[in-house]
Amino acid sequence: MNISYKDFLSKGLVVTLLTFIPTHSFSAPVTLSKYFSAHYHGEFFNSIGEFDGKEDAAGAKTEKIIGYYNKSGEVGVYRPEYKPGLAASIAHGYSIEHSDVFGSFRVEGEMLYSQINVKDDGYVEKDDKDNAKREMTNQVELIRDLATSDGADGNQTANWVTNVSNDVNNREYRAAFKMKNEGFNNVAAMANVYYDWPLQGNSKVAPYFGIGGGITRIEHLKVAEYAFAYQGKVGVNYTIAPNAKFFVGYRFFNRLGDKFNKVKPLYEIPADPRRMESTTATIKNKFAVAGVEAGLILHF
Repeated sequence: MNISYKDFLSKGLVVTLLTFIPTHSFSAPVTLSKYFSAHYHGEFFNSIGEFDGKEDAAGAKTEKIIGYYNKSGEVGVYRPEYKPGLAASIAHGYSIEHSDVFGSFRVEGEMLYSQINVKDDGYVEKDDKDNAKREMTNQVELIRDLATSDGADGNQTANWVTNVSNDVNNREYRAAFKMKNEGFNNVAAMANVYYDWPLQGNSKVAPYFGIGGGITRIEHLKVAEYAFAYQGKVGVNYTIAPNAKFFVGYRFFNRLGDKFNKVKPLYEIPADPRRMESTTATIKNKFAVAGVEAGLILHF
């Protein structure tokens, strides 16, 4: 074929957009220009949901979820805090101009990667070479009820640094499904549509807004889940050359769904007459992030 799949898709989107223009005339010229863009995302705000879940083993009842919440080793309800890590993307698309349209459109395909890490500030001093306390921020346990875990020994209980379950469960050992929360790694393929406001007079600054949707792969608790995702963007473009723009704006990204299935424990709980063998767990954790994006658009 003489036309690539990418060209077919992009030009199909162009025709679709133009059909919604009331004053459109097919005799009017349509100008297409290719562009490449690179983005940095500062995901300074997040809407990571409350950590929740239960074991999948038939009959095993998850009574509570605990974790360490300060550097002294105290335990309680697990409510981790998160901080942004590396986040960036690249995109390739078409800028579309039409004489009957005020402003221009862009359609693009975008590949993005981002990290959200567990916040460990305060768990260890900067000059502390031993990371034992820092590791505490990653530890989370699903504690079983006493009926399905009575008699578990210390190696099968919540026992990261001290016998945690023994301390917080009226001195009765409980079987604990242990996990390590190291945050989220997100890889997504998105299709975006933008509207670029035209430059006014001698100004080099003009606003833009865009929406997009696609597929995301998020790794959490060493499990990767695929899901649909959407995003919204708003900001300003600054023209630095006839074929180059710098942009800065706000970006919101949200994954549809909140489940991570078949999470495996760090240590298996073996079966005996007083407790059930561990299998996997289903964890619920909503993933949504927002923050500043900045980058460069090069037309060619």
